[in-house]
Amino acid sequence: MVDAEFASGFQARFALAEPARFEVGEWYEMPLPDASVDAVMSVDALWTVPDKWQALAEVRRVLRPGGKFVLPHWDLLAVDPMPLYQSAGFEVLDMVETPDWLARQYRSYSLI
Repeated sequence: MVDAEFASGFQARFALAEPARFEVGEWYEMPLPDASVDAVMSVDALWTVPDKWQALAEVRRVLRPGGKFVLPHWDLLAVDPMPLYQSAGFEVLDMVETPDWLARQYRSYSLI
């Protein structure tokens, strides 16, 4: 869950040219009209969703044509995500793996 009030401070912090609006919603029912947003961002959350295809379809529904979906996540060992993204109608523009991400993840778990 995101604190939309906290996130709204990013507009000033990053000097965004356009007004930014942050919304909190459910993966399967976003409280937004069709084709109403320029971008959707989800950080480390899609892996928790049982029906990933339905969740991605909902993201596609709210994105304007040409809109961007930014999806950083770490669950690449379980399954190759490319077929899922493509079947949901997304064109993957870039996919970057952070060096040593798995070692850092294990190191974080060892501190718990």
